[in-house]
Amino acid sequence: MTDLERLSAVSRILGWVCLALMIFLPLWVVAGWLSFDTWGSTMASRLGIARDYAVPETLSAEQVMLGITVTMAPVSTMIFGLWNLRKLLAGFGAGRIFTLENTRALKIFAWSVLMVIVVQFLTDGLLSMVLTLNNPPGQRVLALGLSSDQVVAFFFGAVFVLIARVLEEGRKLADENASIL
Repeated sequence: MTDLERLSAVSRILGWVCLALMIFLPLWVVAGWLSFDTWGSTMASRLGIARDYAVPETLSAEQVMLGITVTMAPVSTMIFGLWNLRKLLAGFGAGRIFTLENTRALKIFAWSVLMVIVVQFLTDGLLSMVLTLNNPPGQRVLALGLSSDQVVAFFFGAVFVLIARVLEEGRKLADENASIL
């Protein structure tokens, strides 16, 4: 098996992983909110509100629907990025490396990674409000925070933006070389 054939095979496998994630992530969000009584304390801890404010063990139907809606914002952004990553991997799987379509797909994926972090920062604040919505006045919370995971993910998104730019330059060089021959 040649290197290009291995690249093609791995790209196809990763493309299927992207598709599975695009299907699985929304289902995971809905299942998580519907079973809040099981894992809810984890979210409250991640948002940093559990130690200072009362977070209910069960949520009202309104809170569950708001939670699903708010959580779907970064997940939808991630799905859009995965869709474009899958397009990139399909190009690689077909043996197309330096193409305009691949460059665009990688660029959109990279910017999507950055946007997920920005959207998640905003939605985490909204989730703190959703979780404390039924608390008495004075115990409702708007908590904003930035985790080291988000900083690292933002850095990797910026690196992917740079790689997309490098791929674009490589594509231009490949086009120039093809026109010379």
